[in-house]
Amino acid sequence: MDRTLLTGDADRERAGYPDTPVLRVAKDGEVLGANEAALPLLAHWNLLIGDRLPGRWIGVVDLVLRSGEKERIGILTGTKACSLTFTPVGDGEGVTISFQEAAGSRGAGELCSMGSGVATFEARDDGRYFVVTSLNPAAGRAGGSSPGAEFPGFVDTLRRVWRTGSPEQIPMRCSRAGQPVVWGEIYVNRLPSGYLVAVFDDRTAQKRIETSLIESEEKFRGITQRSFDMIFTADPAGVITYASPAVHRILGCEPAAITGRRCREYIARHNRSAFSRATGQLLAGKDVEGLILECVRDDGSPVFVEINASPIVRNGVVTGIQGVGRDVTERIAAEDLKKQAYDQIDRNIEQFAILGDHIRQPLQVILGIADIIGDEKSEILAQQVRRINNIIRQLDQGWIESRKVQEFLRRCG
Repeated sequence: MDRTLLTGDADRERAGYPDTPVLRVAKDGEVLGANEAALPLLAHWNLLIGDRLPGRWIGVVDLVLRSGEKERIGILTGTKACSLTFTPVGDGEGVTISFQEAAGSRGAGELCSMGSGVATFEARDDGRYFVVTSLNPAAGRAGGSSPGAEFPGFVDTLRRVWRTGSPEQIPMRCSRAGQPVVWGEIYVNRLPSGYLVAVFDDRTAQKRIETSLIESEEKFRGITQRSFDMIFTADPAGVITYASPAVHRILGCEPAAITGRRCREYIARHNRSAFSRATGQLLAGKDVEGLILECVRDDGSPVFVEINASPIVRNGVVTGIQGVGRDVTERIAAEDLKKQAYDQIDRNIEQFAILGDHIRQPLQVILGIADIIGDEKSEILAQQVRRINNIIRQLDQGWIESRKVQEFLRRCG
């Protein structure tokens, strides 16, 4: 970069702040140029083109060049709230610094809620303790005038950086009585002047999101761990990637033993075609509900499992399968017993109808003989035959009613 005074219209247009004080600064903090609006600022700082910035800001220049991103920092000059915007230029050659004064209480309020916290420190008594020489409002909000009291271990970090000259970036947690916890990261660097600069980035919102996600994961894990149903996931090839503890109760094996094996290994051979069709449906992006498959437990015994599964879709592509398996062996056994009972009732009713016909035929023969004889005894015999016929007729009516009851039970059972 050349040392120039940005006074031309083209320079001011290129800087992007024609009416705003703008400085051009090299990566070592040397002031290379300024526009006309920045001359009073240089005079206020007692700087000339070619001088170096105050040591407290050289660390910010270094931070901006490292990150390659613009940094806006609030400062207080007397009773006025102002902001400095550091913008990287060139290929890491330096930065431009624009200076803006916040207008009125609204501008000051915006300033106090923006940007990273920046503080500078001076070592005293050979690094035994440190004195805050400056801080912006964001830094005051994060740690006040004694950040070491708010951030345990911070002073030790300052001492290490001051002695070694190697910058450090550390996570921090600020906890004050009656106030929400503040989370963040602090970048500490030693300036050539010997001052230390600490830049605090507030990560509270991000930390709260992460905490919320962890709590949700813990809640989900608790549900899956205690569920009587088997919860599982598999990749598109059918390899099991997760199984909940209920798999031991259903299939007789531990989750760790089943993970990495193919689902197909646990399906009875005569059900594998149905399993393949369901897998194809899932890979096509469709859900599978109420699929009952006969599976094989680890000891070789059969178990019936009802599967409800859905595809795992990311960016429109099926990347896996997730599902729930429920042991329905007892339900299937009960349904089989019920079917056997219904079948037996069917057979009994049919047999009953046949027996009724077999009884009627000899009765008709007896009645015919009684009519031929025609005496008093034959009349008594005929009366008894008619009485038996009437009983059979009533049994036929009962057979019809039994059939209706059976059909109703099949529909509703």
